[in-house]
Amino acid sequence: MIHSVALVIADFLFSKDVITEEEKEVCAYGMELIISGIISVALVIIIGLITGSIWYAVVYNIMMIVIRLYTGGYHADTHVGCNVCYCGTYMISLLMLRIQMYVRGTIITWLIALAGYLIIVLNAPLEHHNKKLTMEQKEKYMILKGMAEAAKKTAKASVNSASFFSMYQPKEPDVLKKKETK
Repeated sequence: MIHSVALVIADFLFSKDVITEEEKEVCAYGMELIISGIISVALVIIIGLITGSIWYAVVYNIMMIVIRLYTGGYHADTHVGCNVCYCGTYMISLLMLRIQMYVRGTIITWLIALAGYLIIVLNAPLEHHNKKLTMEQKEKYMILKGMAEAAKKTAKASVNSASFFSMYQPKEPDVLKKKETK
């Protein structure tokens, strides 16, 4: 279906003399990618609305788009497979967030973050056979990836620290409490 819609768009652009006959196939492929990306983002937003975590869905989409720009990612064989993987990753991330909120374990959060960081550092940037990277791009993306991950970890640590200190206020010492008269 996505392919059919992309072909219709390419044909329309050709009929308006925006693209040439030779560019139709490339345009249709680009449209497929754009449509599939829009569907992925929309599905995560819908899941966010259903689960009551819309802001998490928005932040997740932004972070994933930025990370995937510079580190690459898994390339599924079909658009359906891509959307299932993207939404599945979001739901796993949301589940881990909910578990972390329930357990309130800062160490668990850091271990999960460290595991994610190691996976990205050890594997990125990922190449696709249709999108080869030069050595210069690989080096550039490694630096950008490191900076993005450092910023993400700093933001996460700040949020976790703020939530920790807001949840665990020290108990008022007994000597400061007013004595009740009988």
